[in-house]
Amino acid sequence: MSKFSYSILPYLYTQFFTAHLTGSPVARALFFEFPADDNCLEIDAQYLLGASLLITPVLTEGATSVQGYFPHAVQWYDFYTGAPVASGTQTLDAPIDKINLHVRSEAVLVMQQPDLTTTAARKNPFQLLVTLGSTGEASGELYWDDGVSLNVAETGEYCHVIYRVKNGVLKATVEQNG
Repeated sequence: MSKFSYSILPYLYTQFFTAHLTGSPVARALFFEFPADDNCLEIDAQYLLGASLLITPVLTEGATSVQGYFPHAVQWYDFYTGAPVASGTQTLDAPIDKINLHVRSEAVLVMQQPDLTTTAARKNPFQLLVTLGSTGEASGELYWDDGVSLNVAETGEYCHVIYRVKNGVLKATVEQNG
């Protein structure tokens, strides 16, 4: 697992919790989130992690660029730079050392400072990545447990926080504090 992967570990952990409760997939085809966008029906070379992270992998050996589609329903931002990306089909640079990753607008992603192991990363403080859309609103959540115990969803020994941004104010609501 790369250091980058550790930075989004809280987001991924939350996605697996949601999948456990609802059955929704963690890795999703674009049409799962954008069923009204006919362009998404044919796309099999991109996917979402949860509803907010769009991955555009290079599938051709030696390629230094890749075509990516960005659904019109929302604004997208480059994960690394925060630069907005235009909707529609775009050609993306794809150097060997970069994962093309984009964040959907109106999202709150809980992240951590990366480290070399999951044990070390779990000790680092959280940080929030907030991507406001045209409404000026955003939402997200965090599921967190001790990383060791079993059946914590059933026993309630976990923390679940809902984040909402509205009118320039971030509100965190603790749904479960076990």
